[in-house]
Amino acid sequence: MEHIKNIEQLDTIISTKTNILLYVAESKCSTSRALDEKLAILETRFPMWTAVRVELTELPSLASKFMVLAAPTLLLLVNSKEVYRGNRYLRMGDIEDQLTKWQQASELKLDDKANSISHVDEDNPTLAVGKKYRHYKGNEYLVLHVAKHTETLEELVVYQALYGERGIWARPLSMFTEKITVDGKEVDRFKLNEGC
Repeated sequence: MEHIKNIEQLDTIISTKTNILLYVAESKCSTSRALDEKLAILETRFPMWTAVRVELTELPSLASKFMVLAAPTLLLLVNSKEVYRGNRYLRMGDIEDQLTKWQQASELKLDDKANSISHVDEDNPTLAVGKKYRHYKGNEYLVLHVAKHTETLEELVVYQALYGERGIWARPLSMFTEKITVDGKEVDRFKLNEGC
């Protein structure tokens, strides 16, 4: 768990970590150690999340950055965007429940019938949801779901990196399944890892 002392440190953490559990404490108080221990346990149980603790009295500029006017406050940030906010009455059990929901969403499990989705263009291969794909540059990804853009209804592949910060991304299905030319050879942009 990271203790942040200035806004530059916080900006660095937010720009380099995908999922952040940001706890804003009032000040150094007797309950801080107990809260730190609980947050450290949550960070261990939910490894996709990085727990960060700041003290509002030491970082007043935080108020303008996230509109945190009272402490304690808990913010969940995904790719620098706030997705959840808890107030001073938030219980640790509520935090755990919320993190569990996000973890379940990222570890989407589908039965065999829903395990593949055919592209509307029959020339393109089927996309196996819940399977691992290797990008032509070598990195491996897990396909979580196929979503639709709210405005255009374009199909988007939602997938997670299986390395580094394990970021979650979205890319048009047509682009995900297309073939590209690399060094004069035609290759799949993403290739299914057979047996994975």
